[in-house]
Amino acid sequence: MPELQFPLLRHPIRWTGASFLGLMIWVFAFLPFMPKEIWAQPEKLVLTVIGFNIGLAFFGVGFALAIPCKWFNRWMALVFIGMALEFLSLGLIYLLCHPSLKGQIDPSQAWRILNWLIPPLYWFSKGLLVLVSVIPTRGWIDYVCWRMRQKRSSTPPPFLRQE
Repeated sequence: MPELQFPLLRHPIRWTGASFLGLMIWVFAFLPFMPKEIWAQPEKLVLTVIGFNIGLAFFGVGFALAIPCKWFNRWMALVFIGMALEFLSLGLIYLLCHPSLKGQIDPSQAWRILNWLIPPLYWFSKGLLVLVSVIPTRGWIDYVCWRMRQKRSSTPPPFLRQE
């Protein structure tokens, strides 16, 4: 872990809590405007929102913790290459299936194309989501390891030293 200079990197748990509270305020501000169907099971709604916002807060702060690390640029390059390949394959699906939408070819041809291309694209998308999730997880792991090393050594971290 590099020298911690930013407040976010000094106190990531505080920032996670602050972002969680901000997300919760945002959600509960719009709850009165939700359709009545959503209120059928309010306990599930509230627990789902809390769980999603906790995950989103940890994801965002973990992503910020990962930015100064050496491996971050390589992982982001992989993510962007994967996203580009996914968008190219979606464009290919559109180009191959567009004539059937206009009625120029038989729709069964489009279904054959879709049955051939959609399953690999689905699994590729899942792999891309896992790859994106590894980045904040690795940021948190690096931060925890850095904190453990700092606690073992008796010297205070650089951002707490008073000169």
